Amino acid sequence: MGRTIEKIINCQNGRDRFMAIFEEKEYGKWYGIGVRTMPPFGFLDKYKIKKEVKNHNRPTSGLKGLDFSSIMMKVSRESQSDTTVRGEFYSGSIECPYCGNRDFFSCGTCKTWTCKSYQANVAFCSVCEENRTITGTIKEASGNVNQNSGYGKGKKF
Repeated sequence: MGRTIEKIINCQNGRDRFMAIFEEKEYGKWYGIGVRTMPPFGFLDKYKIKKEVKNHNRPTSGLKGLDFSSIMMKVSRESQSDTTVRGEFYSGSIECPYCGNRDFFSCGTCKTWTCKSYQANVAFCSVCEENRTITGTIKEASGNVNQNSGYGKGKKF
């Protein structure tokens, strides 16, 4: 198919993040084909995130309606588009460059992706800073979508 999507995944260690590249090998089936490290959030970035959360966290709204992904993109040194693709996402050859985990999950509260141990039923969301019970599979992702990108055909990450 040739389409790829780049998705930021946080390391469960809470400091680091990386860009994962998924390729649509069959219609609606996205497989991880590579990763690229990214600079960790600095002190100023974390301050901006906390400020956005504080501005949103009013007594009537809480954190439920807050889109952490868009906040992280605002303060990120690398932007991600809001193009959404649907399908099933498989880790493929993706491995966290910081801790070696080969699986990931999407937090039900903040919608960010974090690496996790394979077959773990509970995982730590490094954005919410809470343990999450893992259920189901990831069915959609937002990120930079490229048509016929050439990843997997000798192109380096």
